[in-house]
Amino acid sequence: MKKEIKGVIFDLDNTLIDIHNTVKNADDAVFEEIKKDFKQINYQLFREFIDKTNKEFKTIPYDKRNIQLFYEIFARVSSVELEQKHIEKYSNIFEEYFLRRLEFTDEADETIKKLKKAGLKIGLLTGEGLYPGSKTKTISNIEFIHHFDITVIAKVNIAESKEEVEAFVKTASMLELKPSEIIFVGDMPEIDIDNAKKAGMMAVLFDKYNVKKGRKKIFEPDYIIETMKDLYRILDIDI
Repeated sequence: MKKEIKGVIFDLDNTLIDIHNTVKNADDAVFEEIKKDFKQINYQLFREFIDKTNKEFKTIPYDKRNIQLFYEIFARVSSVELEQKHIEKYSNIFEEYFLRRLEFTDEADETIKKLKKAGLKIGLLTGEGLYPGSKTKTISNIEFIHHFDITVIAKVNIAESKEEVEAFVKTASMLELKPSEIIFVGDMPEIDIDNAKKAGMMAVLFDKYNVKKGRKKIFEPDYIIETMKDLYRILDIDI
């Protein structure tokens, strides 16, 4: 193992968790109920309404967001007269699927365990989530979270957002390591890679589908991986 590296900090969404598929599966579960209640809504219309709702939901101040508000907006953009019982039902279905049926990146659990066994400190630095409290609930439902030495939710455990370099510096300090002793693994070149490098960490871009070609060139990650097991090669850990 590379002697200078003593810890690995991971991003969560679309790094350890496939957030797109997790959200889509939750949305699809809601649709199964909506089509029973409102037969005029087919799947194509539902997806259009969800997209419009998402755009407006993101304009709401973060501390005002909640899942019930999401479906109140959905009712307005779709012109469907949702009663409170519908809003509560769809909200509960979404949370049940989103929080308890997480889609994990292949080999994430196995990789975390192996890195820990190799003597590395393991940390998590993630953003706030869809709405207040959602990321805390998500993390509590990760079966392998006990392998992490620290878990940091930006703007919750620390004052800074993940868009700020200081969030990365503080997370390193909480892990009791120098930034130069850490590898950061994330999927967003303009946030994860740029800020990790500015903080003095080695930056690894997780690009599962090899889709971030242009952004890779701009932010220049130290390494690019498409599977979690690729970290073994970077760290010189025997598979």
